[in-house]
Amino acid sequence: MFRDLAAVGDASGDLAGVLARYAADTEEDLKRDGEDFAKAIEPYLILGLGVIVGTAVIALYLPIFQLVTIVG
Repeated sequence: MFRDLAAVGDASGDLAGVLARYAADTEEDLKRDGEDFAKAIEPYLILGLGVIVGTAVIALYLPIFQLVTIVG
């Protein structure tokens, strides 16, 4: 695709303009892909943090529950 655009830009005499537009379009596509990736991975990050926090809570409270069963 880049070769075709370069050839068209060279033939039309506006190579710089065609390449600038190609760069802007490519940058926009890359930004959109990054945002889509962030939206896709967000639920998994929240789930992972929940697992970490849940494990920490269980690790802190489990000895207290065991102590209650021993004493009580």
